[in-house]
Amino acid sequence: MRCAGSGRPTRPCCWKRCACISNGWGRAPELLAGDAGFYSAKNEREARALGVQRVSIPNRSTHSTARRQHQKKRWFRKGQKWRTGCEGRISVLKRRHRLNRSRYRGEEGMQRWVGFGVVADTLINMGKVLASRRNG
Repeated sequence: MRCAGSGRPTRPCCWKRCACISNGWGRAPELLAGDAGFYSAKNEREARALGVQRVSIPNRSTHSTARRQHQKKRWFRKGQKWRTGCEGRISVLKRRHRLNRSRYRGEEGMQRWVGFGVVADTLINMGKVLASRRNG
């Protein structure tokens, strides 16, 4: 995750968002995935304290065999694949629908702008599938 302003990952931002998710849905997410820039033992403990069952944040500089084995578990790798897939999708949305800058003001305006981009992209993908079925 990147925080607005600095443009680089900051650990506190991640946990604030996680806390917001748990407050918004009434429960913590089952999985929290992040890149290696967010790893620290403290962050893992805090995520678990918020109720997150599985924390998939790699530690690239570990020398612990136990930690390496933990990072090779299927759910851990699937969490990392899910995260990278989300980043790719976000990149396409930003590029295809010019979502780099919201045309609306405020938090609600940003949510509306991103929502329109997601709906537009879904319609494009649905159109591609329908066209391929018609031609195929």
